[in-house]
Amino acid sequence: MYTRLKIICFQFYLSIETPFFINLAENHNLLLTPIISANHVPLGVVDYNARFTKGIVNLQFSGTQDDNNKNEGHVKANFEYDVTSNLRLTGQYFRTISDTYFRRYDIDGINDSESFLQSHLTGEYFGTRFYTRAKAWHFQSLVNGVNPRSIPVVIP
Repeated sequence: MYTRLKIICFQFYLSIETPFFINLAENHNLLLTPIISANHVPLGVVDYNARFTKGIVNLQFSGTQDDNNKNEGHVKANFEYDVTSNLRLTGQYFRTISDTYFRRYDIDGINDSESFLQSHLTGEYFGTRFYTRAKAWHFQSLVNGVNPRSIPVVIP
């Protein structure tokens, strides 16, 4: 287990971040990061990474409560899986409960200036003389007042 102390001064408040690294196995690890702030309820961030024979999985999720005791959080999941030597599936699922969540909480690996979150699923086929790829996207707007039904699902 590995622990470090990180003190952050962000938007005029002080927070203390202490990640705990846990090596679950040779190919699996877990990073638990409580973030304690003087201005907010504590925030918990969990990162799980795994490598398998035919793929990888990276999961990140967080959770806290806002000033009105409403639950808030996010989930980000990435995967890659080699179905066969010629067929690969990859994807990302990225969602948050609130459109202002990432602007209020500083979470490693998250760009808080994005106006939308992108999820996607990709299938790739590697033939002997050709390559085929199909990809589908879905977006979550982080702009206040945008109706979620107006965000398209894109399938080429």
